[in-house]
Amino acid sequence: MKKTLKLVATLFALLAITFSLVGCKDTPETTPSVAPSVAPTVAPSVAPSVVPSVAPSVAPSVAPSVAPSVAPSVVPSAPSVSSAPSTDGIPVLTAEDTYLLITADANASGTLMDLMQEKAAAGEFTYTVANGMITSINGIENPADWSYCWMIYTTDSEYSVVAYGQYKLNGTVYTSAAVGAELLPVKGGEKYLWVYVAF
Repeated sequence: MKKTLKLVATLFALLAITFSLVGCKDTPETTPSVAPSVAPTVAPSVAPSVVPSVAPSVAPSVAPSVAPSVAPSVVPSAPSVSSAPSTDGIPVLTAEDTYLLITADANASGTLMDLMQEKAAAGEFTYTVANGMITSINGIENPADWSYCWMIYTTDSEYSVVAYGQYKLNGTVYTSAAVGAELLPVKGGEKYLWVYVAF
């Protein structure tokens, strides 16, 4: 039974990757909203850096006036997940990794894409979408060769699949979402973590 579940999970992951690659490379991207650059939330000791061929401009997110309980945080860096393994084998994200953390308000509803549209309209971050797939966050784009890609992880155990992968951030475990942002229901208090993952 476990082998069958693992095989099904692997096939689903391959299918999802295949669908994300087909038809997305030459599709024009749309930007739901464009946020002005605001003050970075990166610690002074962590200088943002960008690989020019991947992200020509990075708009650090979140003005300090945004409440910490709802503030997404992006740590712009060279595109990689260098995460260190923890004692339980789950990779731990560090300040050198590239990610966006979104916490849903207690009264949040709709899908993750709905929540992202609201937060982008409020100027908390920017993103682009092509064919239902997130193609960039704060100017850090999925490259044409798909060697890196924004992937969504969540604390919501109902809509996540351990077999697809996990990360830890500040002691919290995030598991790969079972569906994309357009279908992922948002639940009050849950967290949604976009990680820029190398393939």
